[in-house]
Amino acid sequence: MTDSQQAPLPAEMANSPLIDTADPPPPAPPSKAGKPSSAAQLDRLKPWIHLYLHKTDTTISHLNRILSTPTGLDTTLSLLSYSTLLLSTLINRLTLTRLHNAAAELTSKAATTLLPGETLIAQLSLPSGYAALARRGAQLKALAALVSDVRIFLRLWGLLGIWTWGRDTWRAPPRDGILRSIAYAQVFVNMFYQFLENGAYLGQHGVVSWSTTTQSRAWAWSSRFWACHVALDLGRLFRERHLRLSQTTQEDSTTHSERSEKHVDEKEKEVEANTRESQTFWDRWNRELLVNVAFAPLTLHWSLEEGLVGDGVVGALGSVAGVVGFREMWRRTA
Repeated sequence: MTDSQQAPLPAEMANSPLIDTADPPPPAPPSKAGKPSSAAQLDRLKPWIHLYLHKTDTTISHLNRILSTPTGLDTTLSLLSYSTLLLSTLINRLTLTRLHNAAAELTSKAATTLLPGETLIAQLSLPSGYAALARRGAQLKALAALVSDVRIFLRLWGLLGIWTWGRDTWRAPPRDGILRSIAYAQVFVNMFYQFLENGAYLGQHGVVSWSTTTQSRAWAWSSRFWACHVALDLGRLFRERHLRLSQTTQEDSTTHSERSEKHVDEKEKEVEANTRESQTFWDRWNRELLVNVAFAPLTLHWSLEEGLVGDGVVGALGSVAGVVGFREMWRRTA
């Protein structure tokens, strides 16, 4: 029997209502109702596109407000410089670990095949992925150095700001004697720090006739004056903490009779205002303490001509200070 022939059905099956001897109908074309048109899809995406563009515009405008101020620009560049230095150090460490592992594997294999007195000379190369990663690490380190150079250039006019700072401090010094002495000392050491850094930077670029030895000494001494500033700032913070705790203790010792003279609403408003002011003070205190603690080892590192720590530690500590500063700038310009 050929494929085109059909076997006859028995009579009882042919007459059965369960069997349809007619040709089956062709399948129905797929319905287009379940697939939205391009216009409908675009209408659905319009709210999301609008929301995305709005958030993007808000973020860019916020970042522009930060970069439009000298402090905000320096804070952003500081975070960029230290974070890229840290990332490049981690990448370099990863690639060096890969090379060390390959060398150790090659040495272990050669130890079983070399005869006594034979020497193996081999040239190792990184896989393509690791080689590309190593190039990115070198590029990030170059970017960190470039951003650091830009920051130093922008600080060439720092003496003008220090002059203004000293003038304002002289006109309205802190009432506490210790804080007043610390403020005067900070103006003094920052003046020398900025002068020496400017001279070393301009000498490095051939603008002033400072020898290489003079430049190295100027870099080191400018960092030492910066270290003095950090030490004084830590002293200022702990003095402010002492005065704050003393003030809080004095306020808590107010007699009940004095408080009872005030109405309930006035007392609640006063407590709320004091709580907000205290929270603002301690937030600023903790933030400035963290920044100074992060910068203190770096000032000692740059104060020594041979250095103290590696690029990884410099990048990590600088990134901590950079993140803290950038978060505060982001909050202020919100």
